[in-house]
Amino acid sequence: MTIYNIKTIVFDLGGVYFTPGSFLAIEKIKEIYDIENEKLLREIFNDKPNSEGNLLRRGLITIDEFEEKLFSKLGIDVKERKHTRYIWFGSYCIHYGIEALLQALRRNEYRLIIFSGNIR
Repeated sequence: MTIYNIKTIVFDLGGVYFTPGSFLAIEKIKEIYDIENEKLLREIFNDKPNSEGNLLRRGLITIDEFEEKLFSKLGIDVKERKHTRYIWFGSYCIHYGIEALLQALRRNEYRLIIFSGNIR
């Protein structure tokens, strides 16, 4: 029987450290801008290949390019760009207990690597 001594633990920010904020952001954006086409809004944010959300998460388009496509497809005024960005990024909440877990792991001398997808 082989015993492994784990020294490093890797965490993803989205969905592990933070709640999946896109779901809440979609609801907020739908309500604030009175979006009737919820299906289109969800398609823009989703992670399917070639969706704007997927291209952004993979670093193939910038956040500005994502927002331009979002505004264009949904007819949102470009002046709202920063506001929409803050709605989305502000929709992520720290999972209950995750900070205490990470602190306990560090106290026990585990090396922690915490990463996220790239946004240009």
